[in-house]
Amino acid sequence: MQLYIRDVASSLMRPAKVLKGSQKVDIKAGETKTVSFELSTAELSFYDPVKKPQRVAELGEFEVLIGGSSRDIRTRACFSLKNS
Repeated sequence: MQLYIRDVASSLMRPAKVLKGSQKVDIKAGETKTVSFELSTAELSFYDPVKKPQRVAELGEFEVLIGGSSRDIRTRACFSLKNS
C-alpha cells in the first residue's frame, strides 16, 4: 500500500499528491488487514524560498490518499493541521 498526501490549499503550486509512505502487504482474496502509517509535521512541510528559507508546514486542510499505486487510490480521508 502507498500513502499520498495532498495539500488542499497550499500557498504555492504543489503536486496533486506526494508519496509519503509505503508498506508491502500480502493480502489473499477475501482477506482484510489493517495497515498503519504515522505522519509528522515535517512530512507535511515544503520548501518556500520566497517566504522563508526553510521548510514550512502550512496550517490547513490535507487529504490522505491510500492505494496500490498513484493511479489506484482506494481510500481517501481529510484532516486539518492546526496550531497546538
